[in-house]
Amino acid sequence: DTFAGMGGTVESGELIIREKSAGRALSTSLFSRWVA
Repeated sequence: DTFAGMGGTVESGELIIREKSAGRALSTSLFSRWVA
């Protein structure tokens, strides 16, 4: 609602570290950004 009418999009993602042996994913951070 805050950016209504300003154009652009919000992108979100997650950074992970993948274990070599078991292949499990360890989340290290989440992020979101507004791109005009």
